[in-house]
Amino acid sequence: MEDMNLIELLDRFPDEQSCRDFIQERRWPDEITCPQCGVIGKAYKYTSGKNAGKLFKCASCRQQFT
Repeated sequence: MEDMNLIELLDRFPDEQSCRDFIQERRWPDEITCPQCGVIGKAYKYTSGKNAGKLFKCASCRQQFT
């Protein structure tokens, strides 16, 4: 990622979700991988409640992660 000033940063990430999406794409370029058990593509994102869009849960080992 290139250097950018504050205005460019705010243009690129106008809200929290756009920033989360960017980080998620960098961390897991193909599929989400559980950091606990290493299973690929078997995690789901919480879609409701206070952790909506911020927390994942592995369908294999049931561990939560961000």
